[in-house]
Amino acid sequence: MLSARAHDPGQHGSVLSTSDAAARVDVLDMVPTVNQAMRIETQETGLLLWLPLRQRWWMKPPLSWIFPYRKEKGIALDAMGRQVLEACTGEATVERIVEVFAERHQLRFHEARQSVLSFLRMLVERRVIALVAVALPTEGGRP
Repeated sequence: MLSARAHDPGQHGSVLSTSDAAARVDVLDMVPTVNQAMRIETQETGLLLWLPLRQRWWMKPPLSWIFPYRKEKGIALDAMGRQVLEACTGEATVERIVEVFAERHQLRFHEARQSVLSFLRMLVERRVIALVAVALPTEGGRP
C-alpha cells in the first residue's frame, strides 16, 4: 500500500493492523531517480526530455522501411517542472523535495505536497523517473 501520510477516512478504517503497518510504504520516504536512458535538452523556458520508445515487433525491417516510426518521445517541462526534476538526484527523499518546493514558492507543506506528488506521479507514468524505496534503520540499527 502506498501512502502520502494523509488519512482518508473513506478508504480505510482509522486503525491499521500490524501487518498493514509493516507492509506500508510511504511515498514521502522514497527517493526519485532519473531515467539514465533519457536525453535532456535545455531550453529558455524549461527542459525538453527525450525518452527512447520501446521497439515493437513491427518496428523492425522490412515494415520499418515502409512505415517510419519515432525512436524517441519528447516531454517539455516548464521552469517549475525543471526545479522538481533537478531535485530528483537519487539522494533527496520526496519529502525533502516537497519541503524545498514549499519554501521556494512560499506554500504550505500540504499544498506543495499535492502539487509535487501529482507531478512526480506523471513523471513515473511517463518513465522519466523511478521511485526507489529506501530501507530505513529500525530501533536495532538494522533496516
